[in-house]
This record gives sequence, C-alpha cells and structure tokens, in this order.
Amino acid sequence: MPSTRKVVRETLLAVLADPDTGFNANLANVGAAYGIDSIFQIDWTTGSPNFFQGNIAPDQIVSADLIPDEAGVCVALYTSVSQTNSGDERQKPSIFSGKILVHVDFYLRRRKLHILRQGDSLPPDVTGDMEILPDAIEDAFLTTVMAPNVDWFPVSFNGDFQCSREPFLFMGDGWQARIPFQLMCEVHV
Repeated sequence: MPSTRKVVRETLLAVLADPDTGFNANLANVGAAYGIDSIFQIDWTTGSPNFFQGNIAPDQIVSADLIPDEAGVCVALYTSVSQTNSGDERQKPSIFSGKILVHVDFYLRRRKLHILRQGDSLPPDVTGDMEILPDAIEDAFLTTVMAPNVDWFPVSFNGDFQCSREPFLFMGDGWQARIPFQLMCEVHV
C-alpha cells in the first residue's frame, strides 16, 4: 500500500482528473454560466505542461518555469501537515491513522493585467471584472470535490475546506496570482 500522503494525493488527483465529473468538466459547465466561452483545461497526467506535484514557493513558480506561457494557468498539488489522531479516534493497529492537509494551488500568470479581459481561454468581459475567472475556478473546484457521488475511498473527506485568493503581484516579467485550496482529509493505513 502507498504511503499516507501518497494515498491522499492519488485519491484527490483521481477525483480532479475524472473526465466526466472532474475539474475540467465542471469548469466547462461553470464557465458557461459566467459567460466564459473558451476556457483552459488542466492536463492532470505525469509530465503535464500545466500540472505538477510539489510544494514550491509562489515567488519561485516563474523562476522554475512551471507556468506554460506568458498568459497561462498551472496547478500544484501537495501535502503539508499530517497529524495522528489520538486516543479513541485512532484506528488500531495501523501505521498511520489521522489527518493530512492537502493543497491544490492554481497559479494565474499574465504578461499584462489587461490581458485578463481578452485573449485565448480568458473571460471576454470588457467591464474589467478580474474576479470572473477566479470565481469560475473556485466554483468548479467546489463542485468537483463536494459532489455527493465522489468516490474518496480509501480517504475520508468530510468537507473541511478552505480557499483564499491572493492578489496579483508583479514577478519577473509579468503578473501572477495564486488561488490556494486546502482540504483536510483523514486516512488510515
């Protein structure tokens, strides 16, 4: 059996990558509701140009050349905290019985901020509403991970979720924003 953190990452990745109920399918549906005609897709496979597993500091994403182009999106999946349950909550005997915090960070990269209102895979909104794309990403993510029919086995996810939005910062030769999601999962191996 894979290690504790690997089980959590693999389970969440299977949920996000599902072609029918995963993030890309939900983003296409949600995007239409926001008036976004052409929207990006994440390639959730190994060697993907816009997805990786690893915890890299946000200010190092550009230096590591992880965003595919000057106006792109990339996603990082990683775990940070693991905590063993104590007392009666712990399943015995087990190698690990507890909680693991898993992160999915979306990075938006733009050469110029006005590009958010024009161009491929971006909202065609001319009003300057830079919240449309992050709203669509958050709604698609929530729709994906909170769906009642999602198979989280062997991981337990009870909906303990957090999302925040960081401002666009000028980094390198363009602007970058991060939308970090955190999910607290339980696993017993």
